[in-house]
Amino acid sequence: VYTTVAELNSVNLTQVIATLNGKLIFSLAALGLLLTFFKRKKLQSDIKLGITLVIWFIVTLYTATKGARFIMFMVPIFAIGLGIIYGKIYSLITNWGSRELDINKKLIASGLIILAIVSLIPLTKAANNTALHEVPSMNDIWYESLTKIKQETPENSIVNSWWDFGHWFKAISDRAVTFDGATQDQPMAHWMGKALLTDNEKESIAILRM
Repeated sequence: VYTTVAELNSVNLTQVIATLNGKLIFSLAALGLLLTFFKRKKLQSDIKLGITLVIWFIVTLYTATKGARFIMFMVPIFAIGLGIIYGKIYSLITNWGSRELDINKKLIASGLIILAIVSLIPLTKAANNTALHEVPSMNDIWYESLTKIKQETPENSIVNSWWDFGHWFKAISDRAVTFDGATQDQPMAHWMGKALLTDNEKESIAILRM
């Protein structure tokens, strides 16, 4: 059953990194997390925060490779790492620029903020592109068909299909279903699959009757 759930398909590490805006931004986020172990170029005496963040990062990274949907769990720790490294770079450059080049800190800060925003443009574009090309699976033909079932079948009718649209059937046709997205690990999955795959019509009817 789970092989038919697209977002549970496994992805490799390269695909996870690409989803998170590529190697450069990913490396910066990882470096930011590692920097939590240090304080003013020295190893901190209390490194519990650093250990917690790194374990969080590794566990969610591993989880992301087990299913495309789990990449979303990387976003918080990824954002924390990126925020840390951006903060470190900001402090380093503003202090160095004002001290060595005698440039106003506010001017340097403005430039760095603009660069940080620019570096996130690819992520924003990718998200916008996904939103623009996402189309609903529900359409007029589905709606009319399910409405017809609601209007022209007994109330105790049961709609049988593979799991994908089970919730639609319940919501629009107002009829019970044998199999839906909430029963993917139940015996109904086996029997519904068998009813759909068998080339013996009597067997299929007998399964549905059961």
